[in-house]
Amino acid sequence: MYDRLLKAREENLERLEITLPGLKKFIENGNWLGSVPKGYDHYGPRVKDLNRISGEQRIVLNREGKLFKKAWRWKVAGERDCDIIRKLDALGVRISDKQISKMWRNPFYCGLIINKLTGDQIIAGNHEPVVSKKDFLLVNKRLRERTETYQGYKGDENLPLNKFIKSYECGTSYSGYCVKAKGIYYYKNNRKGSKENVSAKKMHESFAELLRRYQILPAVASEYEEVLYSNINDVISIETTETKVQRERVDEIGRKIKRLDDRYVLEEITREQRDEHVANFVREREQILANLKYCDKDFSNLKEAIKKGVQLSKNLAELWIKGTFAAKQAIQSMLFPEGILYDFKNNVSRTSVVNLVFSAIPYFSDSYKGNKKGGIIKFDNFPLSVAGAGLEPATFGL
Repeated sequence: MYDRLLKAREENLERLEITLPGLKKFIENGNWLGSVPKGYDHYGPRVKDLNRISGEQRIVLNREGKLFKKAWRWKVAGERDCDIIRKLDALGVRISDKQISKMWRNPFYCGLIINKLTGDQIIAGNHEPVVSKKDFLLVNKRLRERTETYQGYKGDENLPLNKFIKSYECGTSYSGYCVKAKGIYYYKNNRKGSKENVSAKKMHESFAELLRRYQILPAVASEYEEVLYSNINDVISIETTETKVQRERVDEIGRKIKRLDDRYVLEEITREQRDEHVANFVREREQILANLKYCDKDFSNLKEAIKKGVQLSKNLAELWIKGTFAAKQAIQSMLFPEGILYDFKNNVSRTSVVNLVFSAIPYFSDSYKGNKKGGIIKFDNFPLSVAGAGLEPATFGL
């Protein structure tokens, strides 16, 4: 038994001596080993797809790959990943944050092949590149610089607004850092060439001032609770009706996709026509399902959540200033789920999306202060358009 195992091992080693040099030579000739990255189709003698069997290997750019050329141009121009993903989605290409981050770092897209079998050797591939080597290196240089900038400041209690603040002009995040010689903390706009540096003290004062805008006056707190509860209930009633219509549309889209598949099988339409229409329907269905996900939320504890939120809003700025790092982060994300825009020129923090419970507080407070004659204020007619992000009752457990 032992002799048979030794012999089998010797045979395996002999096969490796024959196979490994062949594989290495295969790669050195510019060929690819394994599954191809997103955006390419693989043709060759050993592919799984019978329609792509070929006598020799060919790595061909598909429709996604051709659109990735645009994505790389946008990235080189300095656009954010989230904006690039949104643009690609509009063109029918679905790619996740993780996938696009991986793409920026994969040299395959600039025509190069790296494999363990060839060691440190970089091989020029036979496939068509999506981006030039120059632009690939430029993007990766920026990515490295950004990583180094963020390193060491994640979770720093002196920088609670790190990456939470974005530029009002360009949308680029501000990251925090410390000048060790002075022991002073700053926030810096990450946009290339930007000279927007703000002391953490100044930035925090600006943010605290913004929080004060969302502090409810005790004199109107009770009435605010009642009016907000009534308005949200009205919105929920409307959305219940709309939800039924949206669910019917989802079912209809499913039937249309099936009909397209049937027509393709019967050769009434081409594969390209089928894919184009299906992609449009899928995007529409996913958007509807995303809306339905919000509508399906449990609002059974709505009144209690509003009460807690209003109670919290009476002293927002002070709670944030004196709170721990975790408490500050919780208040920030609860109140402004998409972050804050900072106007560097005017040293003003601006809002984009505000939690529904707090969004109308400035209107209520201003109406109360402006009521010089002391008459009854009709708060029940306040504009619903001031309501921003959805109510998240779970976020009030600070």
